[in-house]
Amino acid sequence: MRTHVAGAYNRAVSIRPGHVFRRTDGEPAADLTEHRITHRGIELDLHRLAVVAAEFTSAPKTQSDARWAALGDYLTALSLTTSSHLRVDTGCLADLLTAVTDLPTTPRADGSLRLLRLLAEAQDTVSTSGEPCDDSTGERLAAVLTEAAQISCSLFGRQERVLFPLILEYVRAADYRWVQEQFRAELPPGLLAFVVPWTMRHATAEEVPALNDPTLCVTRRIFGRRFTIVESQLFA
Repeated sequence: MRTHVAGAYNRAVSIRPGHVFRRTDGEPAADLTEHRITHRGIELDLHRLAVVAAEFTSAPKTQSDARWAALGDYLTALSLTTSSHLRVDTGCLADLLTAVTDLPTTPRADGSLRLLRLLAEAQDTVSTSGEPCDDSTGERLAAVLTEAAQISCSLFGRQERVLFPLILEYVRAADYRWVQEQFRAELPPGLLAFVVPWTMRHATAEEVPALNDPTLCVTRRIFGRRFTIVESQLFA
């Protein structure tokens, strides 16, 4: 089956196929490893950041300005990663799935929008405070991040239950790799230095061999130590 994907290939990419084919029996299935890691990493880190924010509430005077700044930087990078991922999920991936399955597969927008609003609120709380100046700052931030973690768990859980089986059944591996390229193309300049070691950080030992893109391996070698230092400072 050959299907034209209206609007799905309008973004700037190196190779832009005009048509996609429904996967047939015997063709390689899409590798969803990186997609699963991204979901897991977002959920886990929102929970971890909520715990850090709560620590500022319980003992704000003992927390260093450097740790508060690290919290803001990490939260910004995680928020940008999440927003890029959601744009691809609700954009070219949804278009591709609809084309090859003839089913409406656009993820529910309400959960995505709520998650993005909460992340924006969390960033505003950190940036406007400058430092954890009173007991309520960390408490407010922890509450927002906890809700964001819960929404991401529900949103991504539904996607993995409903959409992942459709991807594995209908989407060719080559077309899914194109979707992965869109996520990287969506990232703001410089954010790959966070995303690559962050992805490796959340991968299991069994998943690491699947993350063998040469470009990503080089990026990890260059920026991996910097990421480890920031993570240790924030979550130690």
